[in-house]
Amino acid sequence: MVRPLIPVLAAAGAALALAACGDGSAPAPAAADPPPATTAEAAALSSLRPPLRRLEDDRGEAHASGCHLKTSGRTRSPGARCVFGAKDSPVTVVNIGDSHALMYAPAMIALARQHGWRLVNLTRAGCTIADVDQNDRCNPWRRDALRRLVRERPDLVVVSNGMLGDRYRVRLSDGRRLSRRASQGRLEAGLARSLRRMRATGAAVVVIRDMAKAPAYDTGACLRRHRDAVDRCAFRATRPERLAFDARAAERVDGVTLADPLPVLCPDGRCPMVAGDVIVYRNGYHLSATYAETLAPWIASHLPPALVGG
Repeated sequence: MVRPLIPVLAAAGAALALAACGDGSAPAPAAADPPPATTAEAAALSSLRPPLRRLEDDRGEAHASGCHLKTSGRTRSPGARCVFGAKDSPVTVVNIGDSHALMYAPAMIALARQHGWRLVNLTRAGCTIADVDQNDRCNPWRRDALRRLVRERPDLVVVSNGMLGDRYRVRLSDGRRLSRRASQGRLEAGLARSLRRMRATGAAVVVIRDMAKAPAYDTGACLRRHRDAVDRCAFRATRPERLAFDARAAERVDGVTLADPLPVLCPDGRCPMVAGDVIVYRNGYHLSATYAETLAPWIASHLPPALVGG
């Protein structure tokens, strides 16, 4: 098993085609930022990927396979059907977190197939992986997911969590719920505990920091309204640092790498809604699966070189 984490710098260059992250045996390509959107590049709405009529459903293979728990009473992530890539590989990678971890699953699955990993997906909607009392739906899932992660003895763990919204409020022992802002310190400490538990397995751990949120949830509505100038749907990157429990927890734990997607998603502080002919945002707080897969080289640039052919 590969154990040491050797952080690497993201390389810059021309945008890569999605095929570069397929099942082929070619060596890992250099990391590249996805192309920014421009009015000149903006294709007719009918040629955008994914099609606007299917935008909200563009969630990727892990979601289609039933690997993402949502509002059901289940507390355990599915087993064998939610293992992707080379299922008999000696290298195991775990993708864990809430819907933002699911959001990056298309890129993680592409990397698993390219590099011969065994990828385990452990995600649940609205549930932080931070070791806190969140609610009766998330707490048992988190305990089970972390136990399974330890049993897997992974070489690499990739963690992603949203940070905005009332769902991340912490519950006290008397049942009272703190405000999101008052929960910040407990979320930071709780995530640090979870990250240390992951590191104790010997795995390399990468935290993908949360992204900026669009001002409107229905991103497709803006694209339809500005069909001849989709760059008008771009928005200013805003991400409240005071709520960034993911980044602060990662910085507290030795050996954890923090990968920040904001420079890629929002170059120069502006977040385009379309990159080339690909719609970036499935909704105001999630990437489309089609776009997320193009981030595979960027994610690879933050992983141990031994796992990505470096």
